[in-house]
Formats: sequence, structure tokens, C-alpha cells
Amino acid sequence: MKQELTREQIQMLRETNVINSSEIAYVMGDLLVIENVETGNKRSQPHSVVESVASKNNKRILKG
Repeated sequence: MKQELTREQIQMLRETNVINSSEIAYVMGDLLVIENVETGNKRSQPHSVVESVASKNNKRILKG
């Protein structure tokens, strides 16, 4: 299942030079897939980057 990233996560990936301005990123299973929107080429990133992005995506405030 394809999981879209938030704008903040995309911005963080651009600031850390994981992706450039012509690329988008999304999570597919346990992979961070990076796709160039101009050429359609895809690549993936190591598991450590996925964990970093996923941990920021799953923060919630729990109410009891």
C-alpha cells in the first residue's frame, strides 16, 4: 500500500538532500521510494531513512 508523505516530511527530505526539487517520495511497504517526476525513474533509500520518516509520521496525541 502506497503511503503519501506530508509536506513537512517532503521538506525535511529536501533540506537533508535525500531528494531534490524534481523528485517526490512515498512509503511503499517498508521502502522509501523516490520518484523523479520528470523522467519517471525510481530509486529507494536505506531502512534508516524510512524509520526516520515513519517515526515523524506516526506521532499522535492519545486521549484517555
